[in-house]
Amino acid sequence: MFNNLLANNTCDLEEDIVNGRKTLVYYLGKARSVTVTKITFLFSFVWLFVLAFLGLAPWTVLLLVVLLPKSWKNLQAYFHVQDKQKTFPIVLKALGGIMIWYPVLYCVGSFLPALF
Repeated sequence: MFNNLLANNTCDLEEDIVNGRKTLVYYLGKARSVTVTKITFLFSFVWLFVLAFLGLAPWTVLLLVVLLPKSWKNLQAYFHVQDKQKTFPIVLKALGGIMIWYPVLYCVGSFLPALF
């Protein structure tokens, strides 16, 4: 969710400046904000392994790694141009998949032991 908000604020930076809103993007600038988005996006996939290894999430959440290559490829348009109309919907779609599939895979992994 942080990445969605950061991407939204990156797309709205000029409007936010005019309206006097000082978001994280205001202080970091667009280039650094996009870099933070990239890092936190990749970190979210690394974190899946940490959660599974520590037993804080079932191993099924690791199946989300399958989304990484396609999501990363789709996000390239946003990484190059931060536009609310053209590239922000791509961000929502790419990151929305993670937000939808994580709880689904978590629930499936939680119920699997009870079935076997």
